[in-house]
Amino acid sequence: MKILVVLIVAAAVFGYYLWDLKRQNLKSRILRVLAWALVAVTLASVISGFFIVGTPADQRRRLTDERRVSDLQNLQSQVVNYWVQKEVLPENLDKLNDSISGFMAPTDPETNQSYEYRIVDLLSFELCADFKTSSDDFLPTVKGVKISSPADPYQQNWNHQANHTCFSRIIDPELYKSQRSAGVDKFLPEIR
Repeated sequence: MKILVVLIVAAAVFGYYLWDLKRQNLKSRILRVLAWALVAVTLASVISGFFIVGTPADQRRRLTDERRVSDLQNLQSQVVNYWVQKEVLPENLDKLNDSISGFMAPTDPETNQSYEYRIVDLLSFELCADFKTSSDDFLPTVKGVKISSPADPYQQNWNHQANHTCFSRIIDPELYKSQRSAGVDKFLPEIR
């Protein structure tokens, strides 16, 4: 759509210049009509762009929410990795900070506050954030019907509404084997 509008405007401008070269200093009404038509097409394309893509503020909110989901995915990965290493969930997100790998628990991009993290039981936890948009608003549509997002290969659901949303996760000990239970300890040198 954007390319089509750019091509139409470029063709109109090029056509005007060709017409202007051919005319012989005649002031005509066609010139004014063409100028107003170009202004109308340009305004219509800008206004329709806001309806199709959304306002800059809408896009900012959407990108910020995408960042939140990305941060929560990173935190989830770090929590699972922590559990694999130590066979216990971290007490809080600060326990995930690692100066060697350089990982620092991310914070909310708007408020700079830590994301909410709760231990539910020995193998389950929740990660929460405050979203400004609904993930359903950005699902693709076919003939006016929204298509649900394709299944995640890891069966993780990051769909959210425009409010405080928590994502519950359960660590499967068969899928994520801890290093201790896998017998790695016997290969590590003893520290004296």
